[in-house]
Amino acid sequence: MSNGFPPHLLKQSIAERLDYFKQYTVFHPKLREVHDALLSAIQEPGGASLIFVYGPTGIGKTTLRLRVQQKLIEAALPALEDDRGRMPVVGIELKTSGSRNFNWKEYYRTHLRSF
Repeated sequence: MSNGFPPHLLKQSIAERLDYFKQYTVFHPKLREVHDALLSAIQEPGGASLIFVYGPTGIGKTTLRLRVQQKLIEAALPALEDDRGRMPVVGIELKTSGSRNFNWKEYYRTHLRSF
């Protein structure tokens, strides 16, 4: 098999094979492009104080956020050793309510509990 598929997986149980694929992520070239652009915008903000990432469901926004978050934390590890109270990144994911009206009360209630 090619493309990095582990042949030993074929000898594993069905549950182990399912676990492998549940954890497997394909890094799409466009996602890599957006990932690099987002990291660049964060590292060299040019006056921006907020960066919004939005789009339809299932296109990789959460995956993008988690990967960028991981990179920022890795880059901040030396500084975190000296300042354990430092927060290198904060991410907020908003869930849609399905209606056109945004529920600010629920938004604040949910996110204030997470801090």
